[in-house]
Amino acid sequence: MALYIKAFTLIVKTASKPLAKRLRTAMEESPTARAYAIESARATAKWMAFLARDDAASGAVSGEPGTTSRKARNEAKRAMAKANMSEDAALQAASEFVGEAFVFAVAGGAVWWEVEKSNAKDEKRREDAANERAQLCDIIDTQHRTMVDMSALIEELFEYKKSSSETIAAMQAGRRAAAR
Repeated sequence: MALYIKAFTLIVKTASKPLAKRLRTAMEESPTARAYAIESARATAKWMAFLARDDAASGAVSGEPGTTSRKARNEAKRAMAKANMSEDAALQAASEFVGEAFVFAVAGGAVWWEVEKSNAKDEKRREDAANERAQLCDIIDTQHRTMVDMSALIEELFEYKKSSSETIAAMQAGRRAAAR
């Protein structure tokens, strides 16, 4: 991969970090984005707490007596308490997620672009190789036709030489006979 492509992707990746920070700040300042981020972060935290609980902890939350130990019930309570995030914690988590997602998307886009560029270069190489093979096949075909034509010409020359030799031999035999 060319140096200019690597340098360009490095610059884009580096520039994405301050842009992600600005995006986080803009999200925290916008009332609509703020409300959506808080709601999303809380829903995600509850969903993650639900997924993190195992069967024993879910028995403790439902209140079934004798199904879990005190330690499992305490862990389940902590997981549910963690799921009820404050607005500031939810906003912080959501803004961090958006910033990191932006940086990840930029890096992924840069990787995708590099791969597409590399694929295009490989495709060009394959096309050039196919064109070169086609040209070489044409040259070989032309040489083959030329050799066949030369072989036919050589055979004609041998036939001419043979007939000429016979004619010369007949003429010399006629002169010898006349000279006697």
